Parts: sequence; structure tokens; C-alpha cells
Amino acid sequence: MAINDEKYLKSIKGVMLSTNGDGTEAYFKLVAVEIGNEPLTSERLHSLLTEAGVCFGLNDEAIDQLAANPIFGEYVHIATGESPNPGKDAQLEFLFDTVAKREPKVDAQGRIDYKDLNFIQSAKAGQVLVRKTLPEPGTPGKSVLGKDIAPRTGRDRPIVRGANTHLAPDGLTLMSSIDGTIMFKSGSVSVQPSQNISGSVDSSTGNINCVGSVKVYKNICSEFKVVVNGDLEVGGNVEDALIEVTGNVLVRGGFLGSGKGVIVAGGDVTLKYAENQKIRAGGTIHVGGEVLNCDLYAGDAVVVQGKVGRIAGGNVAAKHLIRVASFGNEASVATHVHVAYDMKLMERLREVTKELERLCSDEKRVRDALVGLYRLEMNGQLPADKKEVVLRFKDFMTQLPLQKDSLKTEMEQLKQKLQELAGARVIAEEAVYAGTVVHFGPVYKEILEDIRNGVVFEKGGEAITRTTFDAERERRHEEQWQKTRKEVAAAKRAEPVPA
Repeated sequence: MAINDEKYLKSIKGVMLSTNGDGTEAYFKLVAVEIGNEPLTSERLHSLLTEAGVCFGLNDEAIDQLAANPIFGEYVHIATGESPNPGKDAQLEFLFDTVAKREPKVDAQGRIDYKDLNFIQSAKAGQVLVRKTLPEPGTPGKSVLGKDIAPRTGRDRPIVRGANTHLAPDGLTLMSSIDGTIMFKSGSVSVQPSQNISGSVDSSTGNINCVGSVKVYKNICSEFKVVVNGDLEVGGNVEDALIEVTGNVLVRGGFLGSGKGVIVAGGDVTLKYAENQKIRAGGTIHVGGEVLNCDLYAGDAVVVQGKVGRIAGGNVAAKHLIRVASFGNEASVATHVHVAYDMKLMERLREVTKELERLCSDEKRVRDALVGLYRLEMNGQLPADKKEVVLRFKDFMTQLPLQKDSLKTEMEQLKQKLQELAGARVIAEEAVYAGTVVHFGPVYKEILEDIRNGVVFEKGGEAITRTTFDAERERRHEEQWQKTRKEVAAAKRAEPVPA
């Protein structure tokens, strides 16, 4: 056996005494050549232990056994100390949902319940938001030398106080200073004042620009703009409006119009139906009915729920999951479905590809131009104003390899990041109609004939595979996916906050 971080203590004629690194274990090792004919007795071993100061946790039986039946060349464990118990780290108890699951419930008839979403988490002045448990010092241990071993002290974890909150005098409780909406970002807890609009956003209100969450009880009318630093809830419809929200959006009606409307949200977007509009969500897009001729992108997933949960026409894209009842329609309308898709990465990849193509084109034109200019220079016919052009072209050709290499490196990095989106899925619970095109990153599959049963599309290698939809299997897959999301969110919350 080997001893971790062995420390030599003492030896006498073939008997070596050592401890492990933290001094909680002591060992004898006998060397036959050095012992010779001198008798090995328990008293002799105890004498060595006394001289070395080993006095705690002795195993007299093991020592006597070694004296009676010597074991040569191996470490024999003869004393055990007490390891220290490390202190407990400070704990923060958040008295609100830090990861909200804003998904409407679907009953057996496919009806969507938008009432129980816990969409906006409110706080009253004086309400407790976070409780802190102080770190504990731990219990000291004892080495085989009888010395105390200091434990690791529990680490502190500060409560990060955001706007409109305050700490209690003992520093262990964070409370809201105002009535408002709870916001949780990067470990910081703040309360933003909420704004309620009892009617519609229309000519009577003008455009809305609010620091904090907003609740509109009726509609947001065509061509108005709503900018919210928080969450937005709309009791009616949104019609060709421009919505910019840092948090989540809930529209209890639909999002419709002539195609001028845009919703951009940092979190989730939940609505009843959408037609001819554009939606960009940092999280998940939840729709309770049809999505017709829309342009949708979600940083996480697109879920169109209920028995009429159809996407027909337009483009829909998400990083990880798109799940609907059906794609397309019987008229074979062109419907493009993209997963393993990161909009920013794809846009940058297009930019890099275009720039690389431009440089290659410029390289050819500059090379051809230089040939003509060099010919004039050799014949002594190069005009004075063209000499500066030659210098600029030479400088371009000198810098070109570095520029191309840099772009090629970035292109490979972008492709690698897109490849990391493996595991994305496209699910149609009932049907996929001809005219639908399923994309996994740059790989796509055209549906040429109607598929009249539920299917799941996944990417296997460089091909897109298709399996039959199984509700129970997908339920288990969804549970595991949600569990992983919570674990990732919890790990991020547990990360120390930079000083």
C-alpha cells in the first residue's frame, strides 16, 4: 500500500515510523536486513512511538500482532487520529421562484389555461425575499501526535442587494423596500416598480417606455411601441406593434396583423396564437394554438400546445427543441423548421463566409492589377500617381494571409460551437405535411409526402433520422431535460459572486 503525502517520523534498527500527510494515521514498516537477530517486542515498538510523540489513537492489538508476527517491507497501520469536520458554507434561501416555469396547462380537451402561470412575482414593501444562514466553523480533529487539527471554516456567501431592497440590521435578511416586481439576475435580487395600464396601449397612452414590469389589461394596438425593463403581460391582443422586453412576455390573446409586428424578449414568450408576425425570445416560445406564416426564433425551445397546435408557413427556429401537433397543412405550404440553430452564431458565420469570399475575390483582382503595374514599371512607363497604388496593393497582399487565416480560424470555431448543439429535436405529435423542410444546422430534410402519424426528428451523424412519436418516452425525455435545466440553474446560483 502507499501512504498519501508520507511523512517520516523516526526509526530504530529496521523499524521505520511514518504518518500520512495530515497526521491522522501512523504506520510501522519493518526492514528485515536491519533488524537482524535482535528480538522485536511490543515494548520496543511502544518505546519508538513514545520517543516520536505518537500518543493518540494507538491500536495496541495491531502493535502486539506485529511484534508477534513480523511483516516485512509493508506499511502496517498502528494508530488513527480524528479527521476534522469541515465547516458548513453559508446558505441563501430565496423565498421566490428563481427559475420560473411559465408554461400554460393543457387539459384533456386541448384547452389552454392561462390563469395559473405565476407570471409576475410581486413583492410588498417589507416582504422578506432572501434569508441567510451563517457559515459554521467546523469541528477540529486530532493527529496521532495528540495535536489539534484545525478544520476548514465554512465559506461566507454574501446576499447581493439590488435596487429597492434593504438588509435587516443583522445582515441575514433581505427585504423589499417598495411594492413592485421581483427581479433575479446574476445572483442579485431587486424589486422594480410595476406599471398597470387599465385599458389598451393606444392613442390615449402613446408609446410605453417603462423601467419595471407592465401589465396591460386590454390590447396593444397597431404601430405603437412598448419597451419594458422587466416582464410584460397583455390581457388582450397585440396588433402589429413593436415590443421590446428584457424579461418575459405573456399575451393572453393573439399576435396578429399585416406583418409589421415584432416581439423581442430576453426570456420566454407565451401567447394564444400568432399570424404574420416576428418573435424573438431568449428562452422558450409557448403558443396555445396556431402559428401561421410567422418568423419565430427561440434561444431554447418553441412549443405549440394543444390539439390545434400547428405551425404552417414561414420560418421557425430554436436551439434545442420545436414541438407541435403538426407542421404545414394539406395545401403543402412551405414551412421551414430549424433546430440546433443559434441566430447570432449563424449570422456571424454568414458574415465571416462573405468576408472570406470578398477577400479571395479582391486577391484575384489585386494580383491581376499588380501584374499590369509591374509590367509598366519594368518598361519605365509607370506614372508617378500609380506608384502609391502599387505600395497599397503590396501592403494588401502582405496582410492578406493573416486576415484569411484569422477568418478561417473563426469559421472553424463557429462551426464547432454549432456542432455543440447536438441533441436538438423536432417533434410532431400528429402529422407533418409535404412542403415542410426540417433543418438541423446546415443539414436539412425535405418532406415530400404527408406523414399522417406522430414523428420525432433527430440528427444522427450527418443525416436526419426519423422515429415514431411515443408520448411516454417523450415525457421521460422532457422530465430529464427539465431536471438538467434546474441543475444548471442551481449551479450558476451557487457560483461565488465576484467581489
